[in-house]
Amino acid sequence: MKVIKNSFGVFVGFLLTILSLIFTGYQVMQANEQLLFQEKSARWQNYNLLNDRYANHLMQIPVSISTNDKGSFSDLTEKDKLWVRSYLDLTSEEFWLKENDLLPEEIWETRIVLGIKNNFITFPKLQLGYQFYKNETPLYYSKKYTNEIDNIISRIKKR
Repeated sequence: MKVIKNSFGVFVGFLLTILSLIFTGYQVMQANEQLLFQEKSARWQNYNLLNDRYANHLMQIPVSISTNDKGSFSDLTEKDKLWVRSYLDLTSEEFWLKENDLLPEEIWETRIVLGIKNNFITFPKLQLGYQFYKNETPLYYSKKYTNEIDNIISRIKKR
């Protein structure tokens, strides 16, 4: 009888261990799902924060840039040149976030690149400013970023 009780106790202990392992495995899977959800939410939050910064920045666009006059970039005031530089810095920051997988994947081509293209077409001084800063301070922006912007500009010229 004692052998049966011990065998039954071992069997119950074994079942409880198995159930505990299953439950722990389930908790690990749930924790992983939660982390993935938080990571995705953080990417969207990055995008939303940059969107707010863009909106505020574009609301302050200088008249010399918002008009389609044919003047050169060097004709702009230092303050207006700085505005262009800060616009480019924002696009560079977005590119960095994309490269480091900190933005939602689908956002770069579907929203950001289209926005850059639209702004370069609508406000040609942005494109002139990009060329100026790219040549004037070639080490300021990463080579990957300048290649990406050059690619965007070439797509604009092909249309």
